[in-house]
Amino acid sequence: MRGFLEDCRQIELTVSRIYQHLAGRQGFPATYRQMFLTLAKDEGDHARQFDLALQLPDGMLGERRRLSGEKACEGLLTVRRRLQDLLQTECSLRQALELAVELERRFIRVHIDTSLVIDDPKISDLFRKLARSEQEHLATLRRHVELWNSEH
Repeated sequence: MRGFLEDCRQIELTVSRIYQHLAGRQGFPATYRQMFLTLAKDEGDHARQFDLALQLPDGMLGERRRLSGEKACEGLLTVRRRLQDLLQTECSLRQALELAVELERRFIRVHIDTSLVIDDPKISDLFRKLARSEQEHLATLRRHVELWNSEH
């Protein structure tokens, strides 16, 4: 369980770095840069929640039944590749928004699925809260996609 939670923490940190990178893009309008900065902060907060969970003694973490650690590893590899792609290749604002929507959709599903198969109620609740936060992120992103569409 500890390794699984550490992978989840690393995913949140990497997604935060993706959003930080996008927030730093001087060619993006300030409204969008601020949104990416807020998302980066939120993802960093998610990573800190995993830090707190990882501080629990081994016996308090429970087990992760019916949940493949490979899923977390796969998710971590995916977001690391996305970050590397962003660092090596410029993307348009539209591409940045599409990437962010894709990430949030993916992790809403992952967080919900994970909350259903974790035995420990505190850890399961953590994943439900993260799913709600990602849903709020997705709603924010959709508003910004609509704004972008109205501008172009």
